Amino acid sequence: MARGPDRRADRGAGTVCNQDAFSPRFDEVVLLGVPLDVMLDRDTNPFGRTAQERDRIITDTTEVEPLLRKSATVEIDTR
Repeated sequence: MARGPDRRADRGAGTVCNQDAFSPRFDEVVLLGVPLDVMLDRDTNPFGRTAQERDRIITDTTEVEPLLRKSATVEIDTR
């Protein structure tokens, strides 16, 4: 969260290739994480039901999550 000129909390969400350029504007960078096995076991989201989608989840988690974790100042386990 960042604090605007009126000291109210500003929030942002998302991932972009240049997000490190925005990090100094925020007081905290929060990673909402969940273990891969828990993520793959969830059935409330239609994405991830096909083998191709599950492979993408596995690949994205193993390749991207470590980069996000490296830049996060806080991690919340959302199990």
